This record gives sequence, structure tokens and C-alpha cells, in this order.
Amino acid sequence: MTDWPGGMTREPWRHQQAAYDFLGGKWFEGETGVALFSDMGTGKSLVALALWKAYGFRRVLIVSGTKAMVQEWADMARDEAALPVVPLTGPVPKRADTLAMRYDGPDATLGFVTNVESYWREPLSSAILTRHWDCVIFDESQKIKSPGSRASRFAFRLGLQTPYRLIMTGTPMHDKPLDVYGQYRFINPLIFGTSYNRFRSRYADLFQIKPGIFKVTGYKNEDELNAKIYDVAFRVDDDVLDLPPVHHIERRVQLGKEARGHYQRLKDDFVTTIQGMGILIASNALSKLLRLQQITSGILAYTDDETDEQATTVIDRAKYESLVDLLDELPDSEPVVVFGRFSHDLKNVKAAAEATGRAYFEQSGQRAQWQLWREDQTGAVLGVQSQSGNAGINLTRARYAVFLSYTFSYGDYRQAFKRLNRPGQRETLFVYHINADQTVDGYIRRTLATKQSITTELLLRDFDNGNRQGRFLPIAAAV
Repeated sequence: MTDWPGGMTREPWRHQQAAYDFLGGKWFEGETGVALFSDMGTGKSLVALALWKAYGFRRVLIVSGTKAMVQEWADMARDEAALPVVPLTGPVPKRADTLAMRYDGPDATLGFVTNVESYWREPLSSAILTRHWDCVIFDESQKIKSPGSRASRFAFRLGLQTPYRLIMTGTPMHDKPLDVYGQYRFINPLIFGTSYNRFRSRYADLFQIKPGIFKVTGYKNEDELNAKIYDVAFRVDDDVLDLPPVHHIERRVQLGKEARGHYQRLKDDFVTTIQGMGILIASNALSKLLRLQQITSGILAYTDDETDEQATTVIDRAKYESLVDLLDELPDSEPVVVFGRFSHDLKNVKAAAEATGRAYFEQSGQRAQWQLWREDQTGAVLGVQSQSGNAGINLTRARYAVFLSYTFSYGDYRQAFKRLNRPGQRETLFVYHINADQTVDGYIRRTLATKQSITTELLLRDFDNGNRQGRFLPIAAAV
């Protein structure tokens, strides 16, 4: 395939044409499951639409990575490729009814788009499985990386009855090399088989802690793994784009006496527990790290004696005060994006915006206001809860970003500020990291900066920033 299909409103960039040729060629050769690993802003969606037009598919299902992208896909298909796509939105039963009503309509060619959080839920899942799809496209396919998740298992079932399958993501190995398995099981289960345990044993060094519990100590057969991955995948890095530079700036804050006391006691308990266990189970380690991280954000989690329920109380305002100072320093007319992991972080962002006279919008599990923020003409602040707003949204209106806290995933971290640094961003990007001094914040920041995920392996050390001593503590993973 060499000719870009007619009816497209834009001519392709060189790398889009190359991806179109490679993936279309694989389909033509009979390899019906393919992958496009394309960094944010490189135009992977346009390639998918071009393949749809070139192959003349009648019924296409698009599964987007986030709810925010459902309408975006429908608009893009209409505007860029003159392809009709019905967005499936609202309650899941309503989506199933819309699919049933429109699928059997008079349209000769028709696509549907829904999001990964809903497509496997009843009754929508049954409505999807009982209909024929010429092609299924998974956008942000790292969302089906976990082979045991319901989203990934349903993708496998759907793939078995779909002639053509395409996955797209900028982070196929979201946290670790083994992340490709769930995605490739969808596009072609013959590549890596249908047993995750066998796949893991083939490509990872495992140490058995006790029956059914293993830790990954390293990886093996990496050349073979790479060859199988890229036999059906095309890679596009963001270096094909002429993007402005990114400057990362750390602003350290000092925890107050109360927070420092809670932090030190929890940290000492953490280290003592680890030394006693020798091997640390991942859930325990990450739970303790999460509690340490909550303290650096100014909150203490505890169990209420009367209700026996989990509760939090505010014990520190250092990060809030630093954010207020930073917003005061930045130009009043410049919009700002602030990322935080906890709902308490977003409360601080809202309060800081109000304290500095800026409008506030939010992208979280409770609110989806990034479009309103984009339309705003002032130096408004957008508070983004990292796992809710790091995929599928375009934040290029801002050239200033702030991290108050991080998730433990490198993929989440990378996608977050990449939402600002993509085509459309014409200004130098400044990313501020507000970290509590001599705490877990610095450890998490350093780990993510080296393109590692804390959930892959945990480096236990004294969290004091000046201390370079430590030892690797492997994390056990349940089968």
C-alpha cells in the first residue's frame, strides 16, 4: 500500500505515510493483528482512519482509552476522514440500546466509539459480541495490559471473532516489558500464546518465594521478545516532531514539625518491617509508600475509632503554600496545569487558584472541565488528578505545569506532561516539581526520571536526598 486514501482532509506526514504503508502491508499479507506504537501528538489516529478508508470496512468499533476521548474520536472521524462514527455515551444500558438501534440502520458504513472502562460491562458487552465487526481499534491499548483484568479478558474474546485488529499506544511497555502480553493477546494470541505464566517464564527470571508467589528478578530472551513485538508493530517516537524544549525545575519544601514526626515514625516502621521480612510483598510496600506520600502532601490517613472507617486529617500546608507562591510568580495571563494524585491535592490547587485570583477548572473522577479550561481566555488553573486526566486530553494551551504528587507508574508520569508537549505547543515548557525535602518524593521523582516504575522493583534506601546508599529490594508478584 502506498496511496493515501481519497477523502482525507489532510496529507500525511512522512512518518504517518510510513506507518500506513507498514500496517496496511501487514494486513494485506494476512497478518490481521497489528500495532502502532506512536508517541502523543504524532497523529496515530489519522493513520487508523486512513486504514479504515483504504480497506473499506463497514462496521468498526473504536475503544478509546478515556471517556473524554469518545466524542473527540467521533468528531475527528467526521472532520478528517468523512467517516460517520456514533459516540456511545451515557449509562451503559443506554449505550447498548444506541448500538442496537444504529447498527442495523441504513448506513452502509458506520463506526461506533466507546471507552475502555465501559465496553466490557453488561449489557453493552453482549451487544458488542453479538454483532459483526470488520475491525476493532484500541486506542491507548496499555489499558488492556493486565491479562487478568476484565477489560483485557473481554478484548481477547472480542479479538477472536474480529477479522482485523489494531492497537495504538505511545507506551506499550507502560511499566515493564511484560506489559505487552495482554495487548498482543488481543491482536493475535498466536504470537505469545494464551498462557501468561508461560509467557512470563519465557521472558522473565523468576524466584519463587512460596507456592504461587514469585518475584521478577530480571528479564531474558529480550532479542526474541523484541523481534516478535516489532514483526507486527510500527514505532514512531516524538523526535519526528519539532517540539519546544522542556525544563524541569524542582522546588523543595520543608515539612512542618507535626508532619515530619508522623513521617519519621512511619518511615522507621517501614524500614523495620522490611528488615524483618527480608522479602517485601508488592502490595505491602506500595501501601506503605503511599502513606508516606500522603504525609508529604499534607494529610495523615488513619482509622476512625468510632466508625472503624478510613479517614484523613490535614497536618501540613507546605506544598499548598509553595504552590501559592509559584502561582504568584508566574505571569497572571498564563494558564497553568497542576497534577496531583490525591483529592486533597486538588483541594489545595483550587484554594491556591482562588488565593491568587485565578479561575479554577478540574479534570478528575468527579469533574471533566478541561475543555472549558481550554476555552477560557485567562490565566486559569486546571487541576488534574493524574490517573483521571493524563490520557486523551490536549493541554497545549499551557506552557507551565506543576506536579504536587505522582502515581507510581512511569507511563502515567510520562503521559501527564506529554499532554502539554505535543503539536500545538509553541512555547518552551516549564515543569515544576514541588517535593518535600528529604522524603519519599525525591525517591519517586528520581525513579520516574530514569524511566522506571516503582511497581517494577523497589529500591529501598534512606530517603534523605543526600544519601546514595541503599539496596535493591525485590517485589513479589502474585501469579
